[in-house]
Amino acid sequence: MIKKPITYTDFDGKTVTNNFYFNFTKAEIISILAKDQNVIERFQKAMKSGVPSDYIEPFEWIVSKAFGVRRNDLFLKTDDDARAFLTSEPYSELFTELLTDAEKAIEFFNGVFPKDMIDEANAEILGKKPETVDLPSEDSTPAEPEDTRPAWVRENRVPTKKELMAMSPEEIASVMRSRTNRS
Repeated sequence: MIKKPITYTDFDGKTVTNNFYFNFTKAEIISILAKDQNVIERFQKAMKSGVPSDYIEPFEWIVSKAFGVRRNDLFLKTDDDARAFLTSEPYSELFTELLTDAEKAIEFFNGVFPKDMIDEANAEILGKKPETVDLPSEDSTPAEPEDTRPAWVRENRVPTKKELMAMSPEEIASVMRSRTNRS
């Protein structure tokens, strides 16, 4: 949920700051997607167009659906409240701010959607998938454990100058001990 303070000039010419609230629940998102599976594609297409006028309709739709009024422990959303907000000066200020400042727009939209849904969407966009465990098939042979010893040890040779320079003092002492034990 976003508690968005918006400063605007009221009908009496006074500068006023009031808090407005915006939120989508998981249930609302699921219901919206069940009714219209193309809503995300239309929004993405509008954003990718690069034409600011294409953003207006999806922007108004999201704001109108996310807007609500807090009453005690309840967050109530009605079409009448949303229509009233969309014709208000606070909406005009929010509209101007979010359409002219991409960072604030992203922050706003990330804030109105459930955090875990945003995290899942970002993971999908970035190509990250939930961690999976590769189970060996019946035909496969167990993989040998990876040899993490330094290359000079695995190859049974003297370390190069570069390898020596990268070693800690303890590792260098170990190399010297092993060299003196061989002599």
